[in-house]
Amino acid sequence: MKVLFVDDEKIIRDGMRAIINWEKIGCEKLVMAENAARALELLEKEAFDLVITDIYMQKMTGIELAKKIHASCPWMRVIILSAYEDFTYAREAIEAGVFKYLLKPIVPAELENTVLEAFCQVQASRQMKQQVSESEAFIHVYRPQLAADFWRALLKNEISDKRDVRRRMDLAGIELPEQGLCCAVAVWEKNEALCWEDLKKKLEEAVKSAGFSCMDYVRIGEKRVALLLTQEPDSSQ
Repeated sequence: MKVLFVDDEKIIRDGMRAIINWEKIGCEKLVMAENAARALELLEKEAFDLVITDIYMQKMTGIELAKKIHASCPWMRVIILSAYEDFTYAREAIEAGVFKYLLKPIVPAELENTVLEAFCQVQASRQMKQQVSESEAFIHVYRPQLAADFWRALLKNEISDKRDVRRRMDLAGIELPEQGLCCAVAVWEKNEALCWEDLKKKLEEAVKSAGFSCMDYVRIGEKRVALLLTQEPDSSQ
């Protein structure tokens, strides 16, 4: 975990290095910034997990800094240190998306526990993002099969609930064209064996030569394929 500490007083910055055993609580890097402007410069160059900032600084307050951080990096945790036990400041901090609002003088144990709590939230958020990313990757790989299974079930009238239809379409990444779909069935009567890819290629050629666009092909039998066309053909076509 990486921490950025912001305070315009050097003695406070030096004290913050000593007040906590940062390495012991899982901090890989602690960087000091002498004002909010410098903090924003550092944040543009490097991603931090936690920002700890004093509330009162010249030119830009800690709350103003927190608002900018929340707008550009909403996942980042911000702790504000304040000498003001004022509801107005606390409310502004909450509105700025601040993780914790701690009053001075800082109690080392309280600050350490707060930092550990922030680290736990950051870690949990990362794990959640990783799980979502893995799920999306899994769905992306299997979407063609999910789409085929959906159309096959729909054509066999195995899905009757509209909500289930919508859910399965979303999962398979199916978006219907505005003009709707027409379902036609191609029957393969020849005895020669064709692999699925060769059969799809022949169907694509036939559909294209007729001037149509086919959204999907669904095999519904050994020699039957459903074609989901984006326009309705007449009998000659």
